[in-house]
Amino acid sequence: MNGRSLFLSGMGAVYVLAFVSYLVQYRGIHGPNGIEPIDMFMERVSTHYKIPPGSDGAEQGFQNFPMILWAAVKFGIDFNVFMEMSLAVGTLCAMLILSGVHNCLLFTICFVVYHTILMVGQKMMTFQWDILILESGFISIFYSGLWIFKAAPSKESSPTFRWVVRVLAFKLFLMTGVVKLQSGCPTWSELTALKYHFASQCIPTPASFYSAVYLPEVMKKYSLAFVLFSQIFGSLMMIAPFVVLRRIGVLLQIVCMVAIQVSGNYNWFNIHAALICLSSWERDTQAAKTSILTKVVMAITVCVVAVWLSQKTDPKIAVGCVLLSVINLLLDFKPPVAMVRFQLFASLLVSLLLYTFSFGSLLNEPVNQLTTPIINDGFKLLYRGIVNYLIASVVISGLLSCCRSLEKRPSLRSILSSVQHLALTFLAVVFVVHSLSPMEEIYSRANREVRFPGQAVVNKVGGHFQDLRAFNGYGLFRRMTGVGKNGEVAVPVLVLEYGNEREGWTEIPLRYGVGPVNRSPPWVAPHQPRLDWRMWFAALGSVHSDTWVLALASGLLNREPDVENLVDFRFNTTVSPTTAIRGVLYHYDFSSSTSPDTDWWVRTQKGLWLQPITKSDRVLEQIGFSTAQRKARARQRSAREPCPGHLNWLCDIHEVMSQILVPFRKDDLALILQGVLLGCSVVIGMVRFRK
Repeated sequence: MNGRSLFLSGMGAVYVLAFVSYLVQYRGIHGPNGIEPIDMFMERVSTHYKIPPGSDGAEQGFQNFPMILWAAVKFGIDFNVFMEMSLAVGTLCAMLILSGVHNCLLFTICFVVYHTILMVGQKMMTFQWDILILESGFISIFYSGLWIFKAAPSKESSPTFRWVVRVLAFKLFLMTGVVKLQSGCPTWSELTALKYHFASQCIPTPASFYSAVYLPEVMKKYSLAFVLFSQIFGSLMMIAPFVVLRRIGVLLQIVCMVAIQVSGNYNWFNIHAALICLSSWERDTQAAKTSILTKVVMAITVCVVAVWLSQKTDPKIAVGCVLLSVINLLLDFKPPVAMVRFQLFASLLVSLLLYTFSFGSLLNEPVNQLTTPIINDGFKLLYRGIVNYLIASVVISGLLSCCRSLEKRPSLRSILSSVQHLALTFLAVVFVVHSLSPMEEIYSRANREVRFPGQAVVNKVGGHFQDLRAFNGYGLFRRMTGVGKNGEVAVPVLVLEYGNEREGWTEIPLRYGVGPVNRSPPWVAPHQPRLDWRMWFAALGSVHSDTWVLALASGLLNREPDVENLVDFRFNTTVSPTTAIRGVLYHYDFSSSTSPDTDWWVRTQKGLWLQPITKSDRVLEQIGFSTAQRKARARQRSAREPCPGHLNWLCDIHEVMSQILVPFRKDDLALILQGVLLGCSVVIGMVRFRK
């Protein structure tokens, strides 16, 4: 299995993990009785864009808010039936991809389904690993080779999109590292962030506890310095023209990903990030002998690059690099493609040296005044060279693939293959330019620094992809949470409680999130319990910005089974009219003792986050979640058919699937279902491979 096949199969595994994790939680989160019902969301969208009801409004809805869910409106299918069946189809397609069927159509289906999830997902689908799936999934459609009616051959036909994957890996890690230093948070610049990180994660693991308690402070500082070095400088190594440097960069990232995966329940994110890095591990294939045609084309490319570099960098540097390339091209000491990439990377290294000199001139400044100027000025010097190098690398790879297709005996097939290489090269340039555009988050002049021939056409084509959310920015943990006023660990945690002032209050624990002080941190990755994650973010805000917490309280007070499945709690008796739910804000830290009789956590109550509300509270009526409004929506649903008559078979399949998923939803057995489906896909792939 080559690197391309490994990446594409890995994307199938990531899709399986993501689809299954969301499917078992769908009804509690976005179902008709869930926290953020899709029915209500679609009503708001239709009202906002003035979309008429019925099938007549489907086309207008798609034009204003593009997603596949408008097909449900077109064919008269219930939104929830359509969504759950779409998730099932996406899961099956992902399993086929994992088993080795690398088909463009399968990747397109998975992308369209996940894009729809994010479009209607509201607060519960705003995580960076979700948009990373969209971006890498969109790249996979073209990396699979545009084979529609059969699986793509295992042999890589064009290495052009391999560079697009490398650009994604470079952007992901560089932005993740740079935003930390740009944020101005002293815990990053002073290397003290790990003092707070282990306890302040959304869902810590047992390894987080032992790392926080036993790991010496000096080791925490060295570990953080290693992570920052890997993310910033390791990302540059992963795009180097030399395979040794690239592999060192990949190893640095993988070590970090393994450590983060062990010490935090970050679902499939670290697996996905490591998978993207592997594109830099491969050696760029070079022909043993280079034909005259290839030499001529690459010589012309060298001349074009020389003119380009003389405009973008110091002309002396450009001329010197080009002379080296021409000499090697004529004498054929080394593959010319490697030398062309070397000349571009040399200009990048010159920028890096200038960045180092700017760093040295600021060394006498205080640390808290040093970080931001260095990153801003240094990135300004680096960015132009980076973009030039990446665009030229893509173009050179595409031209080389085109030339090699024509080196064989001229035929219609070789000509069509060359045309395909040129088309993929153009698309790859579009992807690279627009993939780097979110760099404006760390360098405000990023897009204005990019100047190259044909830029207007590239921007016009890339503009058509904006609605697909295929190009995104990244940057986890910009500012460290859980930092107390006096430097102590104080992680804000929102805890829901039920009861009343007369009878007292009882905690409603989440399934996995921080809650009872005597409960050990769990292992839950690669499953992502989305409610637990959103509750962590809600503690950083207020009820005014997170009104979905009111919908959660309403679902619990009305004994909605789908909502109750999301928490580790069941009411023993009927909820009385006086029973209320409130939100209490606590500050948590790990206990310093590891004795079996000691709690895992210590916490301090800081105040009320949510005032007590009952089923009859008017605030629930204002957001559409009072008991009467819930019953009215239930009557409306029962009055209409979930599927039209000629599609009753779809509802029958949906009903069978729902019955199968009941135990997985009730007991939250997502990990078991993920493991079973992944195992089945691997077995199918092994059988196919043996045949």
